[in-house]
Amino acid sequence: MRAGVALGVVLLVALAACAAPDAPAGDAGAPSVVDAAAPAPIAAPVPPELGDDWVCPPGWTSARVAEGPAPCAPWPAADAPDCADGEARFVGEARCAPLSVCPAGRFPDAPPGAIHVDPAAPPGGDGTPAAPLASLAEAIAIAGDGDTVALSAGDFEGPFEWPAGVNLQGACAGATRLVSGPGDALEATVR
Repeated sequence: MRAGVALGVVLLVALAACAAPDAPAGDAGAPSVVDAAAPAPIAAPVPPELGDDWVCPPGWTSARVAEGPAPCAPWPAADAPDCADGEARFVGEARCAPLSVCPAGRFPDAPPGAIHVDPAAPPGGDGTPAAPLASLAEAIAIAGDGDTVALSAGDFEGPFEWPAGVNLQGACAGATRLVSGPGDALEATVR
């Protein structure tokens, strides 16, 4: 029994030693009263000041401006990209690269049931890969909400009125073009 009382006294002394010396009595030194005051409002963020030692990330160059910090540009104005159709120069890259790779076959990997169009196809096709339609206008006439129209490489002449909810998928950016006439820019209306 004396051993149990002695152990209890030792535990009380040990617990009292765990509290901070200047803390009021309570649960392990925690304050006994919660401060219910509203928190201070959070200040709006302030953008950092860019000094003269500002360095652009790799692949970017400092653009020249009259005053203030120079913004970073993906390439200097004198070195702006002049890429071919179907290509773009990406940030940090030294030269133009293709936007997409043309498929080995005539059409892109389209979902089942897609309406296929090839301007080189003979008239009378049914829109399947084996018998594609010959004009984009034919595909637009039969396409419904949720359908996909898959275009082969080639020029597709317009003008077009594209229906809402119909997806358009070209073979590749470098070889599939929508034009309003031979060599002209496209005139299209998306609805």
